Amino acid sequence: MSTTTHDVAVKLIAAYPFMGSDPSVASEWLHACTERVFPPGSVIYKENSYGDEVYIVVSGRVQVTRLDPTGRRRTLTTLEAPAILAQLSLIESTLRTTTLIADGFAPVHVRVLSRSVWQEYSQAATPAGASLRRIFLSSLLRQLSKTYQSITSITSAPAPAVTSMAPGEPARKVVPVVHLDADDFEPDELTDDLTDEQKIEVLNPYKR
Repeated sequence: MSTTTHDVAVKLIAAYPFMGSDPSVASEWLHACTERVFPPGSVIYKENSYGDEVYIVVSGRVQVTRLDPTGRRRTLTTLEAPAILAQLSLIESTLRTTTLIADGFAPVHVRVLSRSVWQEYSQAATPAGASLRRIFLSSLLRQLSKTYQSITSITSAPAPAVTSMAPGEPARKVVPVVHLDADDFEPDELTDDLTDEQKIEVLNPYKR
């Protein structure tokens, strides 16, 4: 792979900016990560597997999917490199709630940050340790913000209004239409057969 560790650090910091960012410092913990390559269509990690690693997508495109309450697999989003995925399942030692698939026609190159590397650097009172903690926080804030916006697009419609009719006629209820952000989802992700509660469940992909 031609992309150097320093190049990866520069791209990550551009995608997830934080105060005091320095590519040379971030390169230290990135150098401790394992490099892996996934062919198009291959599964990078599976839903309900134990979250013991963080995946940093260096090049290529990935698809995040999840089984909805009806058992149908939904595409939550498609992400281009650079991207940091599966942080919460590592931090909280929980099962993954999504499946990550290498998308497109090109191989997906990732840097895999293991639990041992995370523990070593996240607990260290060093510039590299601070760099890792801050970029994790930056990436999590972005993901939470996107999740909030997605859920809000479903739940923020105004309450149904009641329109007064002429004397003697029954009141007419006006039901609002909920609009989804087309930039965040594929057309078949949220269908009319799902309730609002099920849609909100589908839209929570970031506790990986």
